[in-house]
Parts: sequence; C-alpha cells; structure tokens
Amino acid sequence: MNESVVVPVSSDDWAALLPDTDHARLFRSTNWSATDLGPLSTWPFELRLYTIQAFGDVNPVNIWWGPGLTAIYNDAYVPFTGDRHPASLGANFNNIFAEVAHLIQPLFDQARATRKATILAEMPLTLRRTLVNEETWFDATLVPVVSHDGLVAGIYNTAHEKTRQKLTDRRSHMLNQISTPSTHFTSTTVYTHIADCLATNNYDIPFALLYAVQTESADGNHELELRASVGLSLTHPTKVDDGDAMLPFLRSVEQKPMTASFYDDFGGIDWGSVEWRGHQEPPQVFSVIPITGAERPHGYIVVGSNPHRPIDDDYTNFVSDLQRHITTAIVASISVEESLIRNARLEAQLAERERQVRYMAQHADICMMQLGPNGTLAWANERYHTVVSPGKENMPKETFIPSDQIFDGDVMPAKEAWQQVLSGERVNAKELRLQRKYVPPVGAAVHSTILLSAFPYMEYNEVKSVMACMTDVSQLKWAESWQAQLAEDAKEAKRQQSEFTDSISHEIRNPLSAILQLADDISRCCDAPLPTMKDCMDRLAETVEAAQTIVICAKHQKRIVDDVLTLSRLDMGSITLKPTSSRPQDLVQETLRIFEAEAKANSIFLNSTQEPSLAKYIAHQQVMCDWLRVSQVLINLISNAMKFTKAFPNQVSWASHRTPTHEDKITGKQWGDGTRVFLTFSVEDTGPGMTAKEMTRIFKRFQQASAKTSIQYGGSGLGLFISHDLIKKQGGQIGAISTPGKGSAFVFYVIGRLTTGPSLSPAAAQVSGSTQHLSNGINSLNASAIKSPEAISTPSPTTQPTKPKLKTRTTQPPPQSNLHLLLVEDNQINQQILRRQLQKAGCTVHVANHGLEALAVLRTSSLWRPNSSTSNNSAPPTSSLPHIDAILMDWEMPIMDGLTCTSEIRRLEAEGMFTVHPEVIAVTANARPEQVRTATEAGVDWLVPKPFTVAQILEVVNTRLKARKEGK
Repeated sequence: MNESVVVPVSSDDWAALLPDTDHARLFRSTNWSATDLGPLSTWPFELRLYTIQAFGDVNPVNIWWGPGLTAIYNDAYVPFTGDRHPASLGANFNNIFAEVAHLIQPLFDQARATRKATILAEMPLTLRRTLVNEETWFDATLVPVVSHDGLVAGIYNTAHEKTRQKLTDRRSHMLNQISTPSTHFTSTTVYTHIADCLATNNYDIPFALLYAVQTESADGNHELELRASVGLSLTHPTKVDDGDAMLPFLRSVEQKPMTASFYDDFGGIDWGSVEWRGHQEPPQVFSVIPITGAERPHGYIVVGSNPHRPIDDDYTNFVSDLQRHITTAIVASISVEESLIRNARLEAQLAERERQVRYMAQHADICMMQLGPNGTLAWANERYHTVVSPGKENMPKETFIPSDQIFDGDVMPAKEAWQQVLSGERVNAKELRLQRKYVPPVGAAVHSTILLSAFPYMEYNEVKSVMACMTDVSQLKWAESWQAQLAEDAKEAKRQQSEFTDSISHEIRNPLSAILQLADDISRCCDAPLPTMKDCMDRLAETVEAAQTIVICAKHQKRIVDDVLTLSRLDMGSITLKPTSSRPQDLVQETLRIFEAEAKANSIFLNSTQEPSLAKYIAHQQVMCDWLRVSQVLINLISNAMKFTKAFPNQVSWASHRTPTHEDKITGKQWGDGTRVFLTFSVEDTGPGMTAKEMTRIFKRFQQASAKTSIQYGGSGLGLFISHDLIKKQGGQIGAISTPGKGSAFVFYVIGRLTTGPSLSPAAAQVSGSTQHLSNGINSLNASAIKSPEAISTPSPTTQPTKPKLKTRTTQPPPQSNLHLLLVEDNQINQQILRRQLQKAGCTVHVANHGLEALAVLRTSSLWRPNSSTSNNSAPPTSSLPHIDAILMDWEMPIMDGLTCTSEIRRLEAEGMFTVHPEVIAVTANARPEQVRTATEAGVDWLVPKPFTVAQILEVVNTRLKARKEGK
C-alpha cells in the first residue's frame, strides 16, 4: 500500500494541496513575486486557507486580497473575466474591471467598513468572451475576510451569471405582447401592432422590416408591400417588385428563418445615416422570417440581431419563437377578416332567397313575420309595422314584438309564449297589449290589443325559424271592457265617498268628544261643596279652561264644516268675490295673532317679513280685495306649516289650473278703478319637506303628499285644494317649493286694486263681507233670549229667602273606580281632557301618544311576562311594575295607528309574551259596520264610538273585566 504524502499548509510548498487541474498548474506557474502579494511562500495562513477553499469550490469564486484587491480565482470564475484571462490572475481589480470600478469600488469599501456581506443583484457587465463584446448580468456576494490581526485583509467574492434569464425575460415580454388577442385587427393593422411590439425591445431588435404579400402567382413570384418598419426612417418604396434586388432574396426563404451576415448595401437602404437603437451599433447579422399559413405565404419579417450577443442556439430559438408568434397573429387576423367576408356573402345569399317570401306576404291584411330562433326579425310585412310599431323598424329580442312596444304588464307573457314556440309547441290566440294607444269612439284611449298565433319551423327536431301572425282586436277588447269600466268607476266613486265621509267624521268627532266631556265636567262643577276660597278659585279656573277648550274645539269643527261648504260651493260655482278696502300688513298680523297661542305651546317661532315692494308701490294706501278669501288661504297655509314644522324662486312648482280661464277677475263697480296690484304672500316652514313627485299631488282633492302624510300628520286633503280654487278665482296662482328634509315654502298671489277710501281692518272687512248672515244670527238670538217683564217672577215680601237650588242634571256622574288604564291618543286636547276625567273618577291613567309608545309602556307593565326573551335580567319584580287593566286605543294616529298596534299586541300575546289577555277597547270616530269588522279582525275586544262620556267608558271596561273574570 502506497502512503500519501501530507503537505502542511504552513510549509513553503502548500500550493501542492490544490487540485491537479490546468487552472491550478497555471496558478502555481504564475510569477506571484511580481504581484502585490509576493511569493507563495510568503502568503499569510488565512490567504492560503481561502485559496485552497476557492480552488475546491465548483462555484465561481474570486479572492480579492490586500489593499490593491489582487485577484485569485478558481476555474469556474474564468468566464467572468472574458478575454482578460489569464492576465487577470494576480492583477488588481482596477486593472481587470476598469469600466465598472467606479460602481463596485464603493461596495468593497462598504464591506470592509461594516464587516458584513454585500450583495450585488443583476449587475450589468460587458465581457468579450467570443468574437463580440457581450452584454452580461451577474449576481455577486462580497464577504469580508478578517485576518489573525483583526483587520479585513480581503474580500471573498462568489458570483452567478444571470445573462440567460435576463435575455429570456426581455424577449418573452415582447413575444407575449405580439400574441395579444388580435380578433379586432385586420390584415393591415396587424402589421402596425407587430411593429409596435418589436419597438419595445431596443437591444434585441435594432431594426425590423415588415413585408406583406400583395399579389400571388402560381409560380410563387408574389409581389410584396412594405407595411411597417422599426428603428428606421425610410425613403424606401412601399411596394417591392421584380426591379428590387431584395425581392429574389426574400423569395428564396420558404419555410424556416434564414440568418445571414449584415452588409452595408442590404435592401438598398442608406445604413450609414441610421441612428441605431439599443447599443447604438449596427448588427452583425440579420434574419429573414417567412410568414406562412394554410400552405400559402403571407409576408416576411426582416430583423437585425443584437450586436452584443453571439449567434448561438439561444438566438436561433429566439428567431423561431418570433416566427411562431408573428405568424399566429397575422394568420388569426386574416382568418377573422376572411370569416367576416364569407359571412357577409352567405347572409346576402340568404336575404335573396327570402326576398320572394317577403314579397308574397307584403300586402297581407294581417300582420305576418318570420323570426330567427335568436329573436332577430327576418322579415315582416307592412301591416306588422302599421299595427305593432308604426314608423319604426325596431328589432324584436326574445319575443315576437320589440320589448319597448309591449305593455309592461304583458312583457313576461310574451316572452313565455316565445319560449313555448322555441320548445316546439304552437301558440294559438294569445292576447297581448301594446304601448301604442287605441282611441275609442267614447272614453279615454286604451292600450291596443293584438291576437297572436305562432308556430315553429323545425328541421331534425331543431327550431330553425318562427312564423307568426297577429290581428288587431283593440276595438273588440274596448267594447268588452267598456261596461266593466263603467261599473268599476261607480265602485271607485263610492269608495272615495266613503273615505271622505270617514275622514270628515273622524275630524268632527274628535273635538265633539272633547266638547261633550268638558260640558259634562262643567255641569258637575258644583256637585260637592268647596271648603275654601282657594278651592273655589281653582274650580273656577278649571271651568274657564274647559270653556276655552270648548271654544277651540268648536272653531276647529267650524273650520271643517266651512271647508266642506266651500268645496260644495266651488263645485257648484256659486262663490262670488266681495272686495273690501284694507291694508295687507294688517291682514297678515291679525292672521298671525290667531296662531300665537298654538305656536307658543309648540315652541314654534312665527314671524312676518314685508317685501320692499310693499312700501314702494302701496305706501299708506289700501287695496281693494276679497280679504275674507285671502285670509282663508293664509290660515290654511299657516295651519299646514304649524303642523309640519319642527320673491318667487325659479324652483316653485305651481298648481295647474284644472279648467282654463282668461277672464279678468277684478272688473266691476265694486272693485273701483284704482291701479292693479299683485299681492304676494309666502308661508315657510322647517318641516320634513317633499319630493317633486309628492308636490304633484298636494293640490288635488282628497290627496296629500303621500299616504304617510295622512297617517303621521292627519288631515283630509281638502285645504290646499280649496285654497287653489279660491286663489284662482281672484286671478292668482298658488305654488310650492320644497326640499326633502329642509322644509317647504308655499307662495301665492292675488290681484287687487289700490284705493284711497276709508280703511277697514281685515277682521272688519270679513264682517262686512257677511253682514246679512251675522245680522240674521243676532235677530234670532234676541228672539230667543229676551223675555217680557211679565214673565219675570218676583219673590213675595212675606216669603223668606231660601238657598238657591241647582237645576237637576240629565247626565249621571261617572262611577268611582280604581281601574288602571293605558290611554293611547295622539290628539293632545282629547288626551288631556279624558285623562283628567278618568283621574277624577279614581282611575290611574298611563298615556301614550301613538302605537309604538303604547308597546313600550306594555313592556314595562305587570302584563309583560318576566322571563320573555326581550326582558332585562335586571328588571324589577312584577309586583313593582305598573298594572294595566285595559287599553283605550285610538284608531287614527301617527307613527303607528291603533289597529297596527292592536295586531302587534295580539301577535305578542300568541307568542306568550303577556301574563294575561290585554283588554283593548277602541275609542274612535270610525264606527261604520265595516270599520267595526276591520277593528274586530285586528284584535279589538270592544269599540266605543266618539263622542262618548267617561261613564260610558268605565261601564264598558268594568263589563269587559267582569266577563273575562267569569270566563265568558
């Protein structure tokens, strides 16, 4: 056995430890004494170890040692030095890589200073490894090497070449752009698209010429046309014919690309004047790429090569990929273009075949048509366009008729009939309504009606087309529906009359109930003796307050009755204008005083503003006008503003005149001959406002802005309707401007005449306008109130004076009770009166303003089951919760009405949320039999119609509680 000789690293012959390779022998033979490192025997121990490690590594490694960064690299690092090897072995860094020294030297300094590795990613470097200066990219790592004395003695440099990956990425990006879906390109524009894509790669495509085959011949001598170029500003002819020296050369390339050396007179182009792209050098070779498809040529692409890359397998593969992507793009665009031409030709042939069929049916008296299975109209006769779509040529889609011509309610039946035919079935006598109107001899226009029959034309159990015919039966359908419409109109008129009766009944009964209860309270004011003067004064104050409330309720009823009478007189045309002389300012101020108390109670600020034109044109003169009617409109508008509150703008929506009128409203002796003036009034509020659609309804009879308005704010919908007609009779207009959430403004104007006669206050003007009516009332009052002296009895002198006795009452006082009641009432006057009356009768009363508040009270009462899901775990015991024996429920309320609240109570009761059955007694003005049935269906136990007395209420409650206790 031969024993191996071990040479220590510390010996002078330590280089014998390196692998036995040509590069190691070159290393040992290098004259290191002539370098900055000196002879190998003088190298420090650390340098010897790193050198042995580098030569044993299969990866590229270079050791830059000493202050001058002398190079010591292994065999794998040789390609990085290019043609500088072997002279670069033992040379300094600045001598080897002088062109990048200014970029990399700071990185060496950084590694020395920080003693941390520095990474260089994709560093570009030009190396001459073949016959050309190659563009290359490298990833490198610089690791500082620390010697035994603690100083950084060198840099351990590992490197990896990234050139192939960088080239592949750059070329793939360009090829992918060429392969962008090109269905919208034509055989002409696709060349521009390809040229734009090639222009994105300056380095690999320094220039390009794109030729297309213009004409073909059987012998292959086709003529070419230059469609686009890249990197060149050419004065080259666009067509290449037999006189061009390039044409035979291009024709010689058939299927595969050909690469040849570049020469200065190539293509007859002045290459000396070209400003080269990329590396700004002319290419060494160029390639001709033929574009063929379906065994015929389409064109040629001539491209120059990258002057800083060798012509190797990578370049050959790149040219092959370029041919494949360009061919796909050009052939695809030509195929799409040819397909469009072919389809157009086929469609023309089909149209010619169908022309005869259309001619046969063109003059038929019924509508005839043929459709494709996709819903397109193949043909239709003139009758179809006359009946279905006059003056239009709309194309049907998914049905027999254009969807915009079908009545909205019949669009789905039409589509269902279409699907029925497409499934192979026949459609017979299908009625469809159209958007087009039929004008009957009597009555309003109605939607036209057609009778449709259709059947499919099938081949091999597949629907190929659909045939249809239609007949206009509008006149027949109108005749059938005329009598039905008359009956429906009568029914609707009855319904509106019932709704109006219900609304007026509710509005009148509410204050009547309060009047009845207050009168009953006044009549019993002296039932019990009052011990002190203070009690007497308190009782007197209550009586006065009750009397004042009765006056308010009576005025409210009078206003309702006046509205109804005014409406009746307007319909009959019996209202006449009675002008009087007064000042507009006085009218406004007196009208505002009517609402002072209500505004103060509701924290509403009322103010009037005089426009400058009032003082400018009227000054101290009076205006001849029907102040009674103007006041009526103002009171109506201010009432609405109070109800909805928390110079005319262009946005004012004026009420439309229902009947046109052009007569002069202020002529006649009673108006005088003063100057005509226009009096303008505006009432603004900060309420919820209205939308444009809602404002179109507010001036119509029995209509409000929306259904929610009546529910939330009440009213009958007559006020603005009457105001509109009253204003119109005085030659004016009324309108509104509103923004949802920001309030509304109602504006109106009337026409009057200036006068210099004596001024009457607006109140006196109103009295003057109805003198006869008031005088008759006074005479009637005197006749019934004044008695003759003989009728007055005087006491006898001998008769002892006795205590006056109170007159016997016809009403009985309510029984005393300890009932616990929940009163649900939105009318504040009725609420306060009934609550006080019930409390006087010994009842405990809880109050809610609407249904939601009532539900909230019930959830905190003893009726609510403690362990229900909505109960709070920390809720007080049942014994401490307020007790409720019965619920007095009004019907018409805002937020949530009484019937909705009752239905919710019954739902909660069915879910077991109450310990006992909540007794619901409706107290409402809605007392017609059908309304009673509606209340019963909602869950109401008993209904007490307004007006009523407290005694009646207590009697009903006690009777219901007794019946429930007895299980009846």
